[in-house]
Parts: sequence; structure tokens; C-alpha cells
Amino acid sequence: MKGQMAVTEIITIIGMIVVLVVLIPVILPFITKIIESFISNYPEIISKDLASLISTSVASTENIRIDYEFPSSGYSVRFSGRAIYVSREYNGEIQQSSAPILIYAKGSIPTNSRFIIEKRIKDGLVSYYVNSVCISGNCPYVPPEPPGPGPSPPPIEKCPGSFFTLIPMDCGLGRIDLLEYYIPDFAITNEIIHVDGSSNTEYFHTYLTNSDSDSGIFYTSKSRDPNYFEEFRFDKNYIYHMKDTTWATGPNQDVKCDNGDDAYFTLIDGSYGEDNCDYYKPEIDGGKLHPRCMSVGETTPTYELTVVGFSKKSCQCCKTPYVGNLPESITFVSRGEVEFPTGWSGDDVVELYKSSTRETYYYDKELGWVGFKDVDEGGNIIHSAYIKNTLPEVHCVALQCDIV
Repeated sequence: MKGQMAVTEIITIIGMIVVLVVLIPVILPFITKIIESFISNYPEIISKDLASLISTSVASTENIRIDYEFPSSGYSVRFSGRAIYVSREYNGEIQQSSAPILIYAKGSIPTNSRFIIEKRIKDGLVSYYVNSVCISGNCPYVPPEPPGPGPSPPPIEKCPGSFFTLIPMDCGLGRIDLLEYYIPDFAITNEIIHVDGSSNTEYFHTYLTNSDSDSGIFYTSKSRDPNYFEEFRFDKNYIYHMKDTTWATGPNQDVKCDNGDDAYFTLIDGSYGEDNCDYYKPEIDGGKLHPRCMSVGETTPTYELTVVGFSKKSCQCCKTPYVGNLPESITFVSRGEVEFPTGWSGDDVVELYKSSTRETYYYDKELGWVGFKDVDEGGNIIHSAYIKNTLPEVHCVALQCDIV
């Protein structure tokens, strides 16, 4: 009797196993749909997971590679406005995560279920890659495709000691780091057209000379000639104006030292009058331009600055016209869309107004310096110049007296 019961139990167990094997292909899709439905209804969970991985990558002091796979199909990743957005298609609609991941990235990256984040450190410079595409840091320059048939232009070499990206400061609600607008995202030159009747063309290229976002120096070349540029430095608090070698340059306009040498100027903080060579020291080079963090509508205090003249031949301080005290304040006029008479338009441009000269400057978040105008006391434009095109070329700076 006991033997018959044991056989019956064995047959029952085998029957249950057979039933389960038969039913698994039927039940599994339902279970999968329940799991996918739960996850797809909470895309912010995916977002937070990715944010955690990116935070790990950023905090690492070594090369790091993280592979991430979405737990279900139908998800995509989009980069916009320096943020990552996770979205998915659900019931025929595209629904986006309510919690975008902030990262200093730009562009659009094709993704699938695999999401690879890499931090690479080479020669002390950091770069971040997503799915093998460089999105931030020391990214190699990729020249744009030519407009028509023909070979691609050769890769652009960077200026010595330079790199092309900047991680901006967190300035708090309603304030932005204006330094981000000075530094272009690419190794590129802006073709600037003067629209005052002269139709003169200048070629502006801006680049940093170090990778420390807390302090450093950057240059804006204003010509294909390396002798024509402006130099700036910055720290956590301010942007400072240093050399300007384009001081009233042009036919019969070049400012001269008393000995006849062509001159450039620099700015220093404080009031030192016209005879200021005895007061100048290299360590005080650079007068306050404006704070790094400002809000729209804000005007700086009036900074007491002094213009100091230098010889382009010897790079030594010299007496020139137009030197001396120059009280200055800057107003952050606006941020948003602009359209210039050259036909160029941008959707994230800041406008800064300089009180001493009634000059207005325009800076685009991706391209840097894009426009300029000055007005008379009645507000009429005296002179203006604006970007027309971008060119895949680089112009480095070097005063002749610095390299002989």
C-alpha cells in the first residue's frame, strides 16, 4: 500500500512539473509585462540610477568605465541643455523622466539598451565619454563635414598649452557663471563682420591655457595675425581684463609710446594716474571686469582701474596717450535670443554693457564672443560688429617681444 502511495506521489510531482514547463512560455510574458509596466511608469528610477553612475565617474580620480543596461526595452537617452533625459515609449506616447541628470555635456548621442560611461585622464586632463562619444572635458576636436563634395579638412591643432572646455561654477538660483559664455565649446573661429560701412572682417578665437576651473588665463585672438589679441584671467570671484594689443589699431590710429614704439595696454586695480609705470608689477596685472556670477539686470559697483601702456617692441611699460584712471562698471543687460544684421541668430546669448565707453558686448554660450556695438550719448550706434560665420580654424597668440 505504501509503495502504491509513493508511486502516486511521484507521478503527481512529475505531472506538476510537466504542467509548469508547458505554462512557463504562457505565464512569462505576463510577468515580464508587469515588471516592465512597473518600471516604465517610474522612469525617474532609471534616471536616478544613471545619475548615481555618473556621480561615481565624476568623483573618481582614475580612469573608470561603467556599463549600464536598461532593465527593459523602449528607453532612450537624449542630451539637451547640458542635461541627460531618460524617456520611453509607452502606449504610443513618448514620456520623459521627471528627473533629468545634470551633466556638462552637449550634443546628441545614439543609444540603445547599453549605456557606457567612461572617464579618461591623459596628461592630467580629464574627458568624459558616453557610448564612446566625448561629451565633456578635454574632447578631441572633430571638424565639421564640408558643405559639398570633397575631402574633410585636417584636424585642428590646439594652441600650445590650451584646452577647450570649462566646467562652470554653481552660482545659485537666478545667477549664472558668465565665464561659461566667454569660453567656446569648440576649437573654432568666429568670422566677425563690421557693419558700419567698412565691411572689415576679424577672426575671433578664444581658448583657455589651463584646466583649472577655479583660476586661469584665456585669450581671444582677433586676427589671423598672432600679435592682435586680448588677454583675461579669472578666479572664483572675478574675471579680469589684462592685455589688449588691438588698441586703436588701423591706418594712422595705432597708439604709440613716447619713443615711437607701437603700444598695447593692460589694466590694474586702483587709481595710479597717468605716470603709472613705477606702480606696475606683473603680479597685479589685470583689472576687475565683473564678477563671475551675476544675474540679469545686475550692475557691478564702480571699479577704480588704471590703464597702463606698454611697448609692443620691448614689452616694457612706457608713457602713452589715453593712460590713467578709468572708473568702470558693467551691467548684465539680458540673456536670451538675439539676431544680428549679419543674419546670424542665437538662442542663448548674454548682453553686457560697459558704462565708461557705452559699449555693449554679446557672448554666446557655445561660441563665445559674437558681437559688439558702441553708442553715442543719444543711444545712436556709432560702430558695430557681429558674427556671420564660424570657421574650422584656430589662431594662437604671441607678442613678438615675447618670443624673440
